[in-house]
Amino acid sequence: MDTTTVSDVVEHEDGSATLHLEMDKDTSDAMIRVGLRNLFSKADVFILPPAEYAALVASSNMIAKPVTYELSAQEAQLLLDIGFNSTLTKLVEQECSNE
Repeated sequence: MDTTTVSDVVEHEDGSATLHLEMDKDTSDAMIRVGLRNLFSKADVFILPPAEYAALVASSNMIAKPVTYELSAQEAQLLLDIGFNSTLTKLVEQECSNE
């Protein structure tokens, strides 16, 4: 990941806080991919790398066409949120296990 910056922190009366983040396109794209993989893994769906997919199609005589889906802004934001939360959780767990 390239750049993620906390631009503002708003603390709430209940003790929680809202972070305002700025991230570059590469970072936000990575977080969307992490969010999508996270959802797929919870649904027991696995993603094959392109080379493995091509080999599977060739070996099974399947006629498969790749499908492209364009995300809405809301869908992209949801996946980004899931990806960010998942990544943050893993980092916190790693940090806690090192203590």
